[in-house]
Amino acid sequence: MASSFYGELQQLLQTHDLSFSRCLITLLTAPDGCPIRNNLRHDLSTSIAPILSAFTQISGTRNWIETYQTQIYAREIHTLTDTDNGWHFSALRASPEQIDNFALEEMAGTMESEAPNLWRLFSDLSLSRAGGKRKQPEPEDGGMGVEEKFDAEEEEYWNQVEGLTREGLDSGQKKAAAEKVRQRRSIVQKIRKVTAVSILMLSHNQKCNLFASVLGIFCHANNTPEKVIEVLSRLGISISINAVNDAITSLSKKCAVKLRDLGQTLLAAYAYDNLDIDLKTSVPTVEKSTDHLKHLTTGLMFPLPSSVSSDDLKCSR
Repeated sequence: MASSFYGELQQLLQTHDLSFSRCLITLLTAPDGCPIRNNLRHDLSTSIAPILSAFTQISGTRNWIETYQTQIYAREIHTLTDTDNGWHFSALRASPEQIDNFALEEMAGTMESEAPNLWRLFSDLSLSRAGGKRKQPEPEDGGMGVEEKFDAEEEEYWNQVEGLTREGLDSGQKKAAAEKVRQRRSIVQKIRKVTAVSILMLSHNQKCNLFASVLGIFCHANNTPEKVIEVLSRLGISISINAVNDAITSLSKKCAVKLRDLGQTLLAAYAYDNLDIDLKTSVPTVEKSTDHLKHLTTGLMFPLPSSVSSDDLKCSR
């Protein structure tokens, strides 16, 4: 019966001088209002998964799918690097407001809305093991599979972090700790996805480096060795050490201006502190001074509460 159907179908196509591919394209691109198009679309929508799976058995289909999907990801990356998103950062013109206004949660939300396919891809990849979406073949020895071992190790790690392995916890405490574990794992997954997408954005446009700049400045503020920052820069996670120094210089100049403006309001408080630093040399020599003790004075200026006015400070007679 199947061979008879194929024969009749082939004869029908030859009669109308059509190939099967041309016939299918003609039906799918028929003008709106065509009854057969509406019926065909309804039929395809109910069987789209097995149809597309069957197409993957045809040589070249997978390459076309990969190319098409890659183009979608590339367009979304290009959209994310647009200047309207505010993720372009110039180290030479860095301002404190750019650092203060940086919010990873907001960045993640923009990435998810502007690049939904790319965000979904990283979500599926990062949750494929923890969420059990990807099936692994059963181990031949009857033991745990790779994914099961991973899940068990990760679960044990997070339980230790939140103290779930401690004895004496009641059901309420365990439930609260388990919810905290779930929230922390969700935050970590979001940070990893933002990092991965930011690396792709930086590779696409070197000026789209806000995430890398903030991380580089953070490393500098925490006395991270320069070699570590350079490694992170090569990985696309941070800006270079020279760019970090340029950003610090720019931030220092603009902070000095803000301090000057604050002092001119006459509504600032000042605090000073003396400290001594012993700068020891690893190999003392005759030429070098033996006086290693340095005496320094630090100053701190901070604004007074908004309720304080200049008249309140006129307390002398």
